[in-house]
Amino acid sequence: MVKAYQLEDQEIGRTRVAFDGLYQRLVGLLTGRAKIDPILEIVGGVAVGGVVALASWRVAQGDMQVGDVIAFITTLILLVQPVRAIGTLNAVTMRASPRRNVF
Repeated sequence: MVKAYQLEDQEIGRTRVAFDGLYQRLVGLLTGRAKIDPILEIVGGVAVGGVVALASWRVAQGDMQVGDVIAFITTLILLVQPVRAIGTLNAVTMRASPRRNVF
């Protein structure tokens, strides 16, 4: 149909606009993710450092056993991935928003 009605230039322009829009959205998505990831790393590092310091102090005071500290730190390590997934939920939502307009 496009070739029959000589609409190649129009379709090329329309496709170029669509791809440029997609490119801009993806760059925005990556820019947002590049801002969020270091913040999550810093917050996670400070939290782990605080937990280790507090646990060391409580072990020194005799309020906790070393096994309790290891169990708690293991639990924190297991929680890292779900918390990171929540942190990147906005990025996934932004990626899905153009698809919503299709339907």
